[in-house]
Amino acid sequence: MSEAQFDQHYVKPPAADTSDIRPTVFIGLGGMASGVLRQLRKRFGESSLVGDLRFLALDTDSGDLRAAETAPAAERLLPVETLHLPLRKPAEYRSSSDEILRWLGRRWLYNIPRSLHTEGLRPLGRLAFVDHRLAIAERLHRAIGDGAPRVFVIASIDGGAGGGMLLDVAYAIRQAPTDSVCGLMLHATLARSPANDLRKANAYATLTELNHFMRGGAAFHTGPVEVLPAGDVSSPPFDDAYLIDLGQELCDAELDHGIRQIAEYLFLSATSCAAVLDGFRQSTRQQPAAGHPAVRLRSFGLHAIRVDKQAIAAAEADRLCLRLAQTWLGESEDGSAPPLRIQPPDFGLDDLAKRVQAIANKALGGSAETHFRGLVITETTRSTLSRDDDPAGRFGEELRRIHGVLGLPAVLEASQPSQLTRLETALRDSGQKLATALANTLVDSIAALVDQSPGRVPAALAGANVYQGHLRDLRQTAEEVLKRDQAEATALWSKLHRGELPRQRSWFGRLGAAGIDPETCLLDYCRLRLNVLVFQQLVSIVQEVSAQVASLNNRLIKLRQALQRLTSEFTATDAARPENASRDGSASLVAELDRFAGAEFLAELDGSLGQTVLAAEGGLLGLADASPDRWRALARQMNEFAREAVLSSLSGVDAASLLLKQGPGGPQLAAAMAKANARLLPDDGESHLFAVLPHGAAGEKIATEVRERSPNASVIVSSDSDLVFVREEDRIVLSDAAAALVEGRGDCAAAARRVLTRIDVSWTALDSPPGMLLTGA
Repeated sequence: MSEAQFDQHYVKPPAADTSDIRPTVFIGLGGMASGVLRQLRKRFGESSLVGDLRFLALDTDSGDLRAAETAPAAERLLPVETLHLPLRKPAEYRSSSDEILRWLGRRWLYNIPRSLHTEGLRPLGRLAFVDHRLAIAERLHRAIGDGAPRVFVIASIDGGAGGGMLLDVAYAIRQAPTDSVCGLMLHATLARSPANDLRKANAYATLTELNHFMRGGAAFHTGPVEVLPAGDVSSPPFDDAYLIDLGQELCDAELDHGIRQIAEYLFLSATSCAAVLDGFRQSTRQQPAAGHPAVRLRSFGLHAIRVDKQAIAAAEADRLCLRLAQTWLGESEDGSAPPLRIQPPDFGLDDLAKRVQAIANKALGGSAETHFRGLVITETTRSTLSRDDDPAGRFGEELRRIHGVLGLPAVLEASQPSQLTRLETALRDSGQKLATALANTLVDSIAALVDQSPGRVPAALAGANVYQGHLRDLRQTAEEVLKRDQAEATALWSKLHRGELPRQRSWFGRLGAAGIDPETCLLDYCRLRLNVLVFQQLVSIVQEVSAQVASLNNRLIKLRQALQRLTSEFTATDAARPENASRDGSASLVAELDRFAGAEFLAELDGSLGQTVLAAEGGLLGLADASPDRWRALARQMNEFAREAVLSSLSGVDAASLLLKQGPGGPQLAAAMAKANARLLPDDGESHLFAVLPHGAAGEKIATEVRERSPNASVIVSSDSDLVFVREEDRIVLSDAAAALVEGRGDCAAAARRVLTRIDVSWTALDSPPGMLLTGA
């Protein structure tokens, strides 16, 4: 890999100002250290891609490195930031076995696990280092460069990879120009893990070797490792060595919390706290002295009340968008649909018939009745008229005039096709306009429900169903009237065509001898034929309106399905929420976050989206036929709006103000400071407190109280919104710490002798504290 290829990964401009970042290299050894680097990258954000910060993870386990490279984007390590150091099969070491066996016990070389991982065996961790020493040297050179940065080496001393190669990596780093080299050694035992005794033995062995080389007079014999100078070196591996006890019998969540605390400390060591912490380390640094009776380590405790606004905004934006999409679906807080009361349209068949009748009257000169009388009252009809020569019968002339206005009856349409009359054309054209107006009114009233709470899409679907039912009833009634009038008109036409007149009925129901006069009969025929035209048009109007409402119903169903898919775009989690709502200022933060899911906040977000994004689409319903890509784009737009809304709402929120909201600062502040105590404490009980506070009045108030409680505390004002307490311990006796890690068990200390990395070094034994019994060898 060329230098250009390596450096191109570190030229991306940061999202925020990184002027306070000091040039720092973070090197992680083993799986737990890779986890720290991932959390550290997440903590820095995009600013971790600038050249002032470099990451490098070394491990024999390809699974841990693959997990780091495929992690979520915010915490992912780049391929140039990882280096796999696999062991080889025993047979492959045959050619170099004489050289390796000068420092490595024979049983380790010929019993390498089939997994080619160290499996918790420290000597195999150093073998992996020796095997890949040239690749490691090249990566270290790339990461450190020539700028003399500060270097932090993070390793779990409980495993084979981190504990086995820790000192060799430290001395390899010493060959490059650095400002300082700081080692962070992590220890923890895991809940119900059968390997806990091995973890303790590994920790004790690592501290034994560190003790040997931290003594100024001890010589580090480099052996066959080309990356180090030939011969002996007498300088200690670290300028500052930290031992952090994360705890005993940790569950996964507790271990993850500890890893995040380490990442937070490293973040502070490269940003706002860097200068102060570096000055403290330098002023309290132990100078190497030959034969010094007690090597001392450092440790720290950290407690943070975090208000990571970007992380909160990201998580709350997803939560808000999910809730908003559910609101559009008409779901209430408990996931149920609200009760709906949809009223049918306020028009009936009589109303529509009057409107169509009015159209007919207008087309017939203002009064259909007057027009009809003009058709039937003529000189011909006033006489006794006997026109046997007319093929249409006695009333042929009148019927032709009537049909010229009202069109042919159904019985003649098939045999005598003709064009529409002026009245039929007027009814058709005006009926289409009326149908369009009615459909638009109904569709608009239904569509409006989509944008109205609480009903939304379910209310619109319910409205469409109610309207369709009403229109179905209207059509059925209109068709019944049409069928009846058509039958009566056909029967009357048949008589008139034959020249007959219907006979009147007497008051007791018998047919009389005399028929109805021709004018009355012809007027009745006109009225029946007009009724047929009116109800034919009514059926057509209702059909057209029903079709429009049915089309809208189909669009609403598609919209509902699209909204259901939209909800899958958002994954509301509690990742950015406080781990424990009762912890310090977390209760206030939870209350602040819960406000985002409230109806008022959702309504504001809904309104903002409606006035901008949705308005351009013609409202939410305008997206019913949109492509999946457009819906995904909408999800992104929703998320951006929600994120900005949350960030805007959090503009005045910081951890100091949240802590003060819990009540008078004293008890809450004391509890927060106490939680920063380290697990490993020096004998004299002295420590130094660092308080990292946000800008603002709340931060100033907290600073005043911190100084009252701890006059020597270092108060640092940060641009972040977090409130962090760090307690540094710098006089921890190494042998005492080693005994504490194995809980005073002599068997673990004795087992540690079997996992020392080298047989060519006469290791200096740790001074056993009184009461510690060593058993076995």
